[in-house]
Amino acid sequence: MLLLLLLLILLRLLLLLLLLLRLLPLLLLLLLLLLLLLLLLLLLLLLLLLLPLQLILLLLLLLLLLLLLLLLLLLLLLLLLLLLLLLLLLLLLLPLLLLLLLVCYCSSSCCYGYCYCCYCCCYITIHNNTIQYNCHQILNVHSISSTNTNSYHYHLTCVEHHRP
Repeated sequence: MLLLLLLLILLRLLLLLLLLLRLLPLLLLLLLLLLLLLLLLLLLLLLLLLLPLQLILLLLLLLLLLLLLLLLLLLLLLLLLLLLLLLLLLLLLLPLLLLLLLVCYCSSSCCYGYCYCCYCCCYITIHNNTIQYNCHQILNVHSISSTNTNSYHYHLTCVEHHRP
């Protein structure tokens, strides 16, 4: 039993070692970044000690201007992204807007009197006892014609229908 417990502890240590070996490149990278940051701080401290005050202020001002330029560039990029999103939204909603802006739309339902058109002409074609309705936006058509006894083509007058 003691041997089994010792074997389990050894196995756990081995797994921990494998995990550390997998994390070793990340730990080395973090250590390297920390060393670089420390070296940069030391260099900055040395620069502050050696350079005159006017040059340090000039460097700080240049750094501030660079940060402001980056902030302005980021703001311009966000504005461009917002403009592109608005353009995409407009392109997606354009068919709906065009449908809402249409004042006249004629369909076969205009012949029954409940269409959404301004002016509709109903063409009723009777051919072999079948009735077909067509509605168009042509004004002032008054004629009745027939080719034979089984086929009549009636051109009815245009009527004004208001949108509800």
